[in-house]
Amino acid sequence: MERSKGDFEECFEWAVENRKKILSWDDVWVGNEDLKSKFLRLFSLSNNKDAKLGSFGEWLNGYWKRDLFWRKGLFDWEKIQELQLLQVVHDSCLVFGKEDC
Repeated sequence: MERSKGDFEECFEWAVENRKKILSWDDVWVGNEDLKSKFLRLFSLSNNKDAKLGSFGEWLNGYWKRDLFWRKGLFDWEKIQELQLLQVVHDSCLVFGKEDC
């Protein structure tokens, strides 16, 4: 049976460490869908569509501080999506001082 490139890529997953290599919106780094597809409205409002995952925040004193920047204020329903997005990011492995792989 011949496998496609997609089948091969499904055998691997990201190890999220310092968040400097993973494209936050385009790479499938958590679950089985990229964040751009899962949160299309938020992607359209993002100020940095080609950002690495690390742009969602920064390490301060050993803790991850989340920061998201939008090109306009969010409606209430968009704020709910933002909270869902932040939960997805927060639930991923947070490891300080190691490289993504």
